[in-house]
Amino acid sequence: MEKYIITSDSTTDIGAETMRALNVPFVRMRYILGGKEYLDAMDDSVAIEIYEGMKNGLVYSTSQPTSEDFETLWIPLLESGLDILHVCFSSGQSGTINCATMVAKELEEKFPERRIIVVDSLCSSAGEGLLLEYVVDKKNSGADIDTCYNYLMDMRLKVEHRFTVGELLYLKRGGRISSTAAFFGDVLQIKPLLDLDLEGRIIPRRKVKGRKNALKAIAEEIFATIDIERTKYIRIGHAHCPEDAEYMVKLLHERLPDMPVRISYIGSVIGTHCGPGTLAVFYIGNGRHQ
Repeated sequence: MEKYIITSDSTTDIGAETMRALNVPFVRMRYILGGKEYLDAMDDSVAIEIYEGMKNGLVYSTSQPTSEDFETLWIPLLESGLDILHVCFSSGQSGTINCATMVAKELEEKFPERRIIVVDSLCSSAGEGLLLEYVVDKKNSGADIDTCYNYLMDMRLKVEHRFTVGELLYLKRGGRISSTAAFFGDVLQIKPLLDLDLEGRIIPRRKVKGRKNALKAIAEEIFATIDIERTKYIRIGHAHCPEDAEYMVKLLHERLPDMPVRISYIGSVIGTHCGPGTLAVFYIGNGRHQ
């Protein structure tokens, strides 16, 4: 039987413990504070510390993995006789896949008997994590590397990302909205509803007044678009707002009482860009639109 392993990166936001349980080695992204780089620990306590820092005015940024990071991850796997299927953070939000693809090409020349397949997930945060968990299930059922690759390509645009943010400041810093829109939006408690488009980019779709109304609107969008037959569970990601995550579980179970719901923290890298108070829901839908 063909021997291969699935790898990924730390932007899956399902936690290091879950990644180990899935047997998915991963490349760590970095976050930066005061000119010093820190490896993403995929640890809730670190994420909480960052969110508290952001609330107190600290400004964080992030950086992508290096070529050396991918080589360190992949070379021992290749030397042990394994092919690699790598699930990568969306190209619509990061250039990480460019580095991964370049290193994969170089290593395939050094290990001509081995294969490295890099897949653009077109997903982020626990949406990428959900896609990863699904394909690991596929692998564990006995699927070969090409079957898993085709499965990823079929499923990646069916992974829905529905979310809202606590403050518009962080979307402004990322260039998603103007300074004026951010100021008046926060003053008037206008909350954007966002998702991802066909290129895996973050797109604001509409606005709702008030936090609770935004969460209710997200729940209604889920009910309208979820593929019940293919959704094994719904995952909620939150940036240090556990009460809102539990409220979302309540909203979902009012209409989908038997649907399993998993809750996890949005990690330090994604959280640096979306800010504390972000609440996101991930599930299998009928397909994204532009």
